[in-house]
Amino acid sequence: MNKHEYAKYLGSLIEGFEINEERDLSEQFYAFFQCFMPFGENVEKVFEPLYHKDDLLERLLPIYQATASKTLKQYQEGVSPGYFCPEPTKERESVILYGEQHIAYLKEFAAFLEDDELLEMLNKVTAVEFFDEEPEIEDDNLNFYLNDAVSDWGKENSGEEEPVSVLVEAYYSIGCDNFLAYYFQYPAFNNKPSIDFLKPYFKIWKSGCCCKFDSEKLKVFRR
Repeated sequence: MNKHEYAKYLGSLIEGFEINEERDLSEQFYAFFQCFMPFGENVEKVFEPLYHKDDLLERLLPIYQATASKTLKQYQEGVSPGYFCPEPTKERESVILYGEQHIAYLKEFAAFLEDDELLEMLNKVTAVEFFDEEPEIEDDNLNFYLNDAVSDWGKENSGEEEPVSVLVEAYYSIGCDNFLAYYFQYPAFNNKPSIDFLKPYFKIWKSGCCCKFDSEKLKVFRR
């Protein structure tokens, strides 16, 4: 199955969904996974034609488990959520631990890339702090550098002719977050570290939190 055939297959899963062959295929599937809210019913059909179907499905299902209760509340209020938004956790200690793992795993990623500059910057991060709301960031350099490094790596792995490439925008639109998008696509990537280096980041997100680096700290905060 090529990507055009796969796009038609995906369109057949949603009533009234039409594919325009003259437009970018991936863009037409922005917010596609939201069609299976709140519980992810039948979302397994999305992956049936793909080589890594079981692994890709296993990665995705937790987003429905983490957001179902909030999504149902929004439905009751007459709101259709545009993104997946987990309820913020009350467990600070566990999220701080995820933050520490995030730093350690990113160092493995930097070593995999042989990016000495990124590794040097990460080695200076010695603390994880938790905030109830988004804090100010005084030094954004590490965030910019890291975003570029991860984005470049992810784009190199997103084979344009592979069927799974049709889902690139669908993955991104889960939270408008490249780190999350690449975590979900990880089983289909060939050039990757042996360690699942974005998993701690996903755990932070699933806890209803975000994180940003600020000089020598990782600041984790509730959405």
